[in-house]
Amino acid sequence: MKVHLMHPEAAFDAYAELPPMADALLTDLELQTLLDAMAGGDPMIEQVARTALLNGVADPALIAYRQAALRDCLAQPDAIRQLYGIASAALHDEHKQWGLSSYTSAHSILSRSLTVIELLVRRLRQLREVGERAGVAFYSEAFTDLFATLARKCSDEYFNQVAEVTALLQDKRGTLAAVRLDAGNRGQDYLLLQALPQSWRDRVTALRRHHPSFQISDRDEAGARAVAELADRSLDPAANATAQAAQHVLSFMRSLQTELAFYVGCLNLQERLTELGLSTYLPRPRERTHHTLAATDLYDVCLALHSRGSVVANDIKAPGGALVLMTGTNRGGKSTLLRAIGLAQLMMQCGMFVGAASFTANVRSGIFTHFKRPEDPSMHVGKLAEELERMHNIVKLITPDSMLLCNESFASTNEREGSEISRQLVTALIDSGVKVLFVTHLYELAHGFYDEQRPDTVFLRATPPDANGEPTFKLAPGEPEPTSHGLLAYERVFGAVA
Repeated sequence: MKVHLMHPEAAFDAYAELPPMADALLTDLELQTLLDAMAGGDPMIEQVARTALLNGVADPALIAYRQAALRDCLAQPDAIRQLYGIASAALHDEHKQWGLSSYTSAHSILSRSLTVIELLVRRLRQLREVGERAGVAFYSEAFTDLFATLARKCSDEYFNQVAEVTALLQDKRGTLAAVRLDAGNRGQDYLLLQALPQSWRDRVTALRRHHPSFQISDRDEAGARAVAELADRSLDPAANATAQAAQHVLSFMRSLQTELAFYVGCLNLQERLTELGLSTYLPRPRERTHHTLAATDLYDVCLALHSRGSVVANDIKAPGGALVLMTGTNRGGKSTLLRAIGLAQLMMQCGMFVGAASFTANVRSGIFTHFKRPEDPSMHVGKLAEELERMHNIVKLITPDSMLLCNESFASTNEREGSEISRQLVTALIDSGVKVLFVTHLYELAHGFYDEQRPDTVFLRATPPDANGEPTFKLAPGEPEPTSHGLLAYERVFGAVA
């Protein structure tokens, strides 16, 4: 049986290798806050969510497949949590059976496998019952196929056959086997036989008949081991087959737990955001061939979780924008919007909802960040050299249809040098097809691009403080300005300048 809740043809690997520079994404976008909210203390959910977020897909059709499944989950959260709980309980049941035994003999392997199968069959019944009860309310391909598979594979006939075979293999009368002897009286072709049921008349008659037999003395340890070895040879094929059957069902349960973990994590996050009074939206992914970015009421989900919902949302419209330059006053919301866009892109490309009233963007093959770093006293090189090294590593990995988020890159040097480095770098990247979002205080850089009047460049500017001198944290289209509104801040603190 296959699960296919994350992909119509392939299983999801929760421990897949993460992309290069994933640590930078985790740090710069503060993803651990998001992962903690999704996990709710469950390490499996955190692991799956981390892998799904950082290994996003660039196929709009696959994103839509997951979004359809997520819609079902949001509409039927109780059923999803029941399914996840059953799969998790099945794996816990199996884990408890290891005990202190080594399970090296065929008899011990068979005994454990039969116990595990009985436990798993009980969990399969529970899964089928959830499907029968709640399945009619699911419409996505992922979940309708799952429930159809459970109904077909886990029929009453199947359960009856499992019970019958299990009872035969647990026969308490011992092991009945046929063995062919070779020329040296060595056993060959061991064959496990089914013992026929006996009535009381058969047992009485058998006592009166003479059968060649022998009995091992209680003190004959070598003889007892020899008989046990004979029994193990007869049981070996059955033990292997039973162990494989148990592993097959266990594999299904592991896949089910893994793939449901992603959707349970989405439910956990949705509940947190709903409690904070924040809206979410299933975005519209576009093909990577055209630069598209549009959003209304977009907010930084991680900041919202930190500040318990007290966030300012922004609108953005950048059709065809290969470069989005954000300028303006300090603490004006530029970095927050940059993180919100990057986070929404990651969430969209793993099939999640985003923190917005609406969001549309084209998929990218990779997402990279180049954010300013705090001063590190242990560094053996200057800050500019460190920034250049990080950017060099990004350029070696980035592909033409990737996205790069820069937050005050190369601000560690003077205006002219920082602007020139950034201009040459950004121009080369956007000309090769990379989408760049750049927050900067380098006026020479920003206005230089503005003077070029490139049709693929969008300029956003932090709006000035309000009448009380408080920042609005809003950005709007606008020409870069050579001021950070320092005079307004001065007047708010010290009074009007004479």
